[in-house]
Amino acid sequence: MRQAEVYLHRNMVPYGGLGGHTAVVFDVLRASTTAAAALAAGADCVIPFAEVAEMRAFRESLPPQAAGRCLLAGERGGLAAPGFDLGNSPGEFTAARVRGRAVLFSTTNGTDALAQAAEANRLYFGALVNLGALTEQLKATARREHEELALIAAGTELCASLEDILAAGLLLERLGAVEGTWDLDDGARVALAVAGAWRGREREAMSLASGGRNVARLGLEPDIEFAARLDSLAVIPELLPGRGDFSGADVLAPAEAGAAEGEGPKAERPSRRKKGAKPRP
Repeated sequence: MRQAEVYLHRNMVPYGGLGGHTAVVFDVLRASTTAAAALAAGADCVIPFAEVAEMRAFRESLPPQAAGRCLLAGERGGLAAPGFDLGNSPGEFTAARVRGRAVLFSTTNGTDALAQAAEANRLYFGALVNLGALTEQLKATARREHEELALIAAGTELCASLEDILAAGLLLERLGAVEGTWDLDDGARVALAVAGAWRGREREAMSLASGGRNVARLGLEPDIEFAARLDSLAVIPELLPGRGDFSGADVLAPAEAGAAEGEGPKAERPSRRKKGAKPRP
């Protein structure tokens, strides 16, 4: 029986509790949507950082040629921080801006959630825009009958986010996660109930949610429209070990469909550093 856990906020993830799990972090408004848009537009990779200072220091540590390929992107308070090349609006990440570039990315909620989940065996950054592709990826790479799947809703600062929980519930629905055939925790039951209530009204849910209202107050309603385009992108960001100039960093790159873990060439995937999550009091 497959197991599914849903953490309704990133701060609910227990320290050391995701070892051996396949995990998906959702920050629908907007980091996971934006990361998918960047990779779909041809960015070489998206390198997530929980803190802006860490991101700037990383670029300064790179050889000049590699540093010149990097773009600083993300937000604090919903808007691009001083000195950033791009913000956190998915529509900004066009091929003309990001093709062939490495995007160094730091946001208030989403990249922090990735750090909290970094101990997972495989870690994807999910959104509504790539939900269909993510569903097929998880079906194709299911490792065993008793696989543990953890879905993490990033949340908005210290609050839960309706759109993230909705995305988690819709994914569980598409995976066929029902009582009796899956071992579900209460978070998964909540997410499935939210999906049942809001399925087909994803745009409305985002407009009502606190995260959507925050985005609208900034005059960024097109970001909500973009994030609500269910199944519009085929790329799935997966956190993988960086290579070349970016070795020693974990990067978001397009996931590759493959055999179940432990079968065939996928068993040779190198390990990530799995750093970033820190014990909380």
